[in-house]
Amino acid sequence: MFRHLFFVLATLLFISCSNPGEKPQKTLTLSLVSQPGAFQLIGYTILDKPFEKSQQQGLYQAQLLDKEGCVLRKISFEKMEVPTSQSESDERRFFVSVPLAPGLERIDFYRLDGSSGHYTLKDDDPLLSWTLPEEVWEDLQKTDIK
Repeated sequence: MFRHLFFVLATLLFISCSNPGEKPQKTLTLSLVSQPGAFQLIGYTILDKPFEKSQQQGLYQAQLLDKEGCVLRKISFEKMEVPTSQSESDERRFFVSVPLAPGLERIDFYRLDGSSGHYTLKDDDPLLSWTLPEEVWEDLQKTDIK
């Protein structure tokens, strides 16, 4: 009896979470360059697909903030640099994807320290603090996000 009840509840939960009338989700992919003690943003792309969170704990964290500076979400990531050309003297870039959510105003990037057994911010100063430009919001207003 409890098996059947569990199956029914799980099915109802799945149906309520997968509403076909939902608004499309978007993902923001940022192209970054690592500099000594900082990151530099060199470009971004808006993708018409849902954000897929990695289950890995990385050494870096992106904090998604609203207008008041409240953290909406934290995304951990590992920096995997890719050379932009054959020359080793060229800058090496990496990409970070974050979900575009209502209220998102700014993204702060931090290095994490795992030496204590759990991950904490290494410094209080972000490696990069990036406010979303107006053209991102203009693009988002053309299609609703959830």
